[in-house]
Amino acid sequence: MFDQLKKLLKQSSVYGIGAVVSPMISFIMLPIYTRFLTPDDYGLLALTGVVSVFMQSVFSLGVSQGLIRIYFVYKDKEEQNEVATTSIYFGVLSSVIIVLILYLLAPVISPILFKVENAETLFKLLIYIFFVTSTSSKFAAVFKSEEKAGLYTVFNIATLVLTLSLNILFVVVLERKVVGILEAGLISNTIMMLLMIPFVLRK
Repeated sequence: MFDQLKKLLKQSSVYGIGAVVSPMISFIMLPIYTRFLTPDDYGLLALTGVVSVFMQSVFSLGVSQGLIRIYFVYKDKEEQNEVATTSIYFGVLSSVIIVLILYLLAPVISPILFKVENAETLFKLLIYIFFVTSTSSKFAAVFKSEEKAGLYTVFNIATLVLTLSLNILFVVVLERKVVGILEAGLISNTIMMLLMIPFVLRK
């Protein structure tokens, strides 16, 4: 029992890192945001965050959570691998369909959400970010199911460092403001997603 409790505490602490990566980025970048963003920019950034959370909550379909739940129902390794593979195929395919629909509707939806000139650009960036992060979350669910806490932590820390570096580049150096923040997030998450693929393909 003690070993199980120790294992639970270790896994919980490690996976908790993933939950605080995004808030940590916002917290660390706060002094830079307040210096290089206007109040209007900051409000727009907050709105993109709300839209992003909504898209992830509604359109991700809970595939990642379902994978972790169902994975341990099966005891045979081959069946577990099949569950993981099926979940990823379904999750990625559904995300592609949703992205295509949202992309086609972007000219209609974006002016409603964002009252700025580059509204469509912002919304399309959020669409791309949704696809990348939702796909990455499914890969991360495989790591969790396999209890590869170390690998999961490495990717989260790498994402944090890369995102912070790109944020500084796009906001401070290139002065791209909110668009730059979204571009930094998109690039960093895309790189991490691509780096995850070889590990997931072994399934």
